Amino acid sequence: MGVQRRPKKGSAQDRGQKPRWVGRYRDHSGKEYSKTFHTEKEAKAWVGEKERSLRRGEWVSPEDEATTLLDLAKEWKDEATKPNTIANRKALVDNLGKLGGIPLNKIIPGDISAWNRTLLEGRPWKDGKPMSSSTVAVMTGQVAGLLNRAHQDRILTHIPRISAPKAPPKMAVSRQDLATPQELAQILDLAHEGKKRKTGAPTPPRIWLEHMIQVALGTGMRVSEIGALFPEDLDVLKLQLSVVRQVLPGGRKTGPLKTERPRTIPIPKSVSDILESRIKDLNVGPGKPIFPYTGESKFEDRIYHDRNSTGRTLARIIEVLEMREITFHDFRHYYASVLIAEGAAVADVQEALGHANASTTLNTYTHLFGNHDERTRAAANSAVDYVRAARGQITASEAGDQLDKKRRARSQA
Repeated sequence: MGVQRRPKKGSAQDRGQKPRWVGRYRDHSGKEYSKTFHTEKEAKAWVGEKERSLRRGEWVSPEDEATTLLDLAKEWKDEATKPNTIANRKALVDNLGKLGGIPLNKIIPGDISAWNRTLLEGRPWKDGKPMSSSTVAVMTGQVAGLLNRAHQDRILTHIPRISAPKAPPKMAVSRQDLATPQELAQILDLAHEGKKRKTGAPTPPRIWLEHMIQVALGTGMRVSEIGALFPEDLDVLKLQLSVVRQVLPGGRKTGPLKTERPRTIPIPKSVSDILESRIKDLNVGPGKPIFPYTGESKFEDRIYHDRNSTGRTLARIIEVLEMREITFHDFRHYYASVLIAEGAAVADVQEALGHANASTTLNTYTHLFGNHDERTRAAANSAVDYVRAARGQITASEAGDQLDKKRRARSQA
């Protein structure tokens, strides 16, 4: 639109006043923006800069220039609908620190690196408590996603380079990762019996944890799903468990499953007996948790065990045993590994674990399903042997004998 002199030259208002210069331009929608300068040169330079930014797609509206990373993160959190997603995004909002208050277009790579170091070394807003490297990597990936989103929405002119590691790719579970029966037995024994220590407080028995672990090992359920089990979910006659809900963070209420798809799990009698005895011994009525929370909590209305309460207790047991890190999710992996070892198909493992799709099951347990090269090679040999028999190179009985040998070897494997 150009530059205009105010007041106009030669007008009545021009007498004895120092002129000002008003630069004006319009954005892509036609909205007009203006700014006043002392000189015509400054006004023209400003208009030219804004018009070049518009042509290059680098223009950011004055309203958006003040938008901070925290503003964007809060907006992102408010878009979430699932409880776990809300909790994960809230965690980012609560841990942006000084980085959250910086306007998006003023964030430089050094700001992100400094934020990473603060999370790893100790957060001042959490009494110096640090975060694990994997959690920091996940949050860094979230920040990268938000900055990319801001760039797409034309709120951010350029995306700062993030040298810190983003969320690592999900690794498939290997056999070396699996908890061994011996390790599981030690954990269960300590949870059942407790232990006196030469120094420090003794480790008391935690029967509820022992029972939760046994249920996890026999069902593959997530810990939040076990914490939300009610008496009506157990079918003693059919030896089945209905998984229909999970405990939400904080342990005060339950909500939909992670995949929002209920499932029914066949269970061993030992698991059924544990659940039945708890229902009877604790006099648990319908709609009440079989594993009620009875410890201290900052939430007065807390009634459920969630991932945090069980995880902290399990971590103390692992520490006493001086064992490698084992979490509740490892019990789920152990259950899946046994299903696979017993010949369960991918679809069966997916259904039992409650994965949203088969690709999740395959990607997680690809190393446990084994190498099918030998099976493919044996099948190919059989195909060739039948043709060789038809050509008279070997007898039909020899081809059949070789096939029988392969079948026997496969059944014994």
